[in-house]
Amino acid sequence: MIRKSYFKFAALLSMCITAACSDDDPGKGGGGKSEVKVPENAVDLSAAGTANCYIVKPGGTVVFDAQYKGNSTTESIGDPVTAELVWQDAKNLIQDIYYVSKEKKIVAVTAPGTSGNAVVAACGADGEILWSWHLWIADYDPAASLYTTPANASGTTWTFMDRNVGATTNAPDSFDCHGMIYQWGRKDPFTSAGTFTIINEDYSYQVDGERPIYNILNEELPKMRTRAEYHGTIAKSLRNPAVFYAMTYNFTGETDEYGQEIVLNDYRTKDWSGIKMM
Repeated sequence: MIRKSYFKFAALLSMCITAACSDDDPGKGGGGKSEVKVPENAVDLSAAGTANCYIVKPGGTVVFDAQYKGNSTTESIGDPVTAELVWQDAKNLIQDIYYVSKEKKIVAVTAPGTSGNAVVAACGADGEILWSWHLWIADYDPAASLYTTPANASGTTWTFMDRNVGATTNAPDSFDCHGMIYQWGRKDPFTSAGTFTIINEDYSYQVDGERPIYNILNEELPKMRTRAEYHGTIAKSLRNPAVFYAMTYNFTGETDEYGQEIVLNDYRTKDWSGIKMM
């Protein structure tokens, strides 16, 4: 199991609509379920500590603690009532998902022989996403193939996995080696390209390289680029883990000679949580 800290990238990382828990909306991942107990055969992913990303072996039932944000032991996510699949990048990857309120845990059932990535979420009574987690589903044990650099002059070494987070292979000639991509300091990943994108002179797509994503019914969801929004904040990104925020702006409160408010392009700011929401 590998753990990925809340809004923090470990050295071994080498390196995307308002979301809600609903069975009725085909634009959502689906699930929105709760059950009364955790199955006895479930493997506890958080037994050694909570995280925001877990490696999961295909073909089994897993459970993890859904009380707290990321690897915190004190920051509550709120009061979830259901769990949902936000998206999966392979059909039949997640066969079932639900929330066990008595134990405050999420249970997921994965299909045998299928590798890929999924984002799952805990949702409140109003259907809004409270927190979400990345499940990296692959028959992969990082400890079996770690690489440690030679020590530098001060004796420091660094240890890396042999692949990117979310990669289902480390073969360099495969698009599946790219793994996940992350926007700024966001905790939730986006899929990388599934093939080369070829664009015509009029910007129409000859070949669309964006990897498809699916809901719990294996129906293809809208492309992530079609759901991109502007004016992102950390609070909005937590509620909408599948929305890419194309740009943020810093409102200065000043106007130019035409009476238009002056805004500064602020896409690299470290305090984008304070940017005005539209």
